[in-house]
Amino acid sequence: MTSKRKLIISIFALAIIIVIFFGSVTLCSYAIPKKAIIILPGLFASGLYNTETGKMVWDPFDGLEEIAFSDLMQNGDINLQGVLNLLGEECVGKELGRLMDNDNYGASDSIFNNIAMNEDGTPKVPTVKPVPWNSESRLRYGVVNAQKGMQETLEAEYGSEYDVQVFNYDFRADSRVNGRLLEEYINAQGYSEVILVSHSNGGEVAATFLGRSQENRNKVSKYISYDSPYLGAFAALGTLENLDNMVEGVVQALNDAGNPLGLADDVQQIFDNQFKQVANMWTVYQLLPSYDLLKLNYGGESFKIFVDDVEQVFNSEQELYEFYCSRPWAKMSNGELRPPMVEWLDYINSMKVTMPDGTKVHSTTLVDTTYFSGKGINSVNQIYFKTQGDSFVEEKEKNVFSLDSDGTVLLASATAGVTDSSKIVSLEYADHYAFVTAYDEIAAQKTIELINKSRPWYDLLWNF
Repeated sequence: MTSKRKLIISIFALAIIIVIFFGSVTLCSYAIPKKAIIILPGLFASGLYNTETGKMVWDPFDGLEEIAFSDLMQNGDINLQGVLNLLGEECVGKELGRLMDNDNYGASDSIFNNIAMNEDGTPKVPTVKPVPWNSESRLRYGVVNAQKGMQETLEAEYGSEYDVQVFNYDFRADSRVNGRLLEEYINAQGYSEVILVSHSNGGEVAATFLGRSQENRNKVSKYISYDSPYLGAFAALGTLENLDNMVEGVVQALNDAGNPLGLADDVQQIFDNQFKQVANMWTVYQLLPSYDLLKLNYGGESFKIFVDDVEQVFNSEQELYEFYCSRPWAKMSNGELRPPMVEWLDYINSMKVTMPDGTKVHSTTLVDTTYFSGKGINSVNQIYFKTQGDSFVEEKEKNVFSLDSDGTVLLASATAGVTDSSKIVSLEYADHYAFVTAYDEIAAQKTIELINKSRPWYDLLWNF
């Protein structure tokens, strides 16, 4: 057979294959599996609304459709100038008025009173829920368009094949509940394949979803994790031990800026009278440093808690748990343990899977996961406290810091302790919020590359 004839036959055969393939797709389009890329926002980044009134709740900027997360946060800190620039907006002025009503205890529908939590971790306003993706509201992308850039980038790349959407969840609630709701949503939509993309606390939701069943794990073809504190964060412990000082930096910045409109005193009072109730949420307790972190030696770094210069040594997860339960913040005013603390050990185990040999492994290691982490920004890896009555006061001048961090989450935690470099992407000088404020610049290209490599046809094309 001549080469020319072979070529003609090959072309004819290829044409038949193409016709058959596209014909079957057209005739059997109903059989094409449904697939999705689901983005899970970080702590405080999901949009919340009141299902009874339809009003935006966790986002006081109704009418400012183009507002961006970077208008409020920049380089790991509150963007004070951006916030001050918003003060002239009518909707912002109205919300400030509601916050300052009743001598800074706030109107009943102020932003913080709307999302306040009872001591037992239940919402004070039960009708406040996450904004669903099918909403027309800006909040479908998360609070102040937090995940809009990420969603639009992934939509442009994969929207013809995948439903690309943001899964808003109630960040105040038990992450196990949100993991279950994610499972129910995926099943209700009929998705046979999902790619999960999470930022910060969204990773906790993903990990509990993955820990629920092999069926869930089988549906995840790729998981991209951005700075998720799987093993906990010292920032959570420092916040609980020093809650009263949480806004001291904001108050100082306002004073340094000349205390416009006398806001410094108002901020402190609004925090004391309203925001502290938000701190009753489950997540801050669930993000406490875990035993898995404290027993780890990761890249030569160790992770420790000191009280009055004495290292607190924990020989088991139970000992660490008992230490936490002994702290005043672990209890309600009636002396009983807060529900998140009652269930803390169960929560930690919900992110793990027991293997046939009895060992427990982190659920994210059982799917194709790539862990992204900012690097080069100081974050506490050994925290010091001094006793002051029943309280521990953080001795910030004594704290030991790691540069394997994004300023909030240590690399050891962001990788769930995984050390395989092929599964880790470290981004120099990317702070914890850069995955939201500068997504296209720091993470988009690498994310697309990783998703493409995870797809079945990639190796065929590459080898061809």
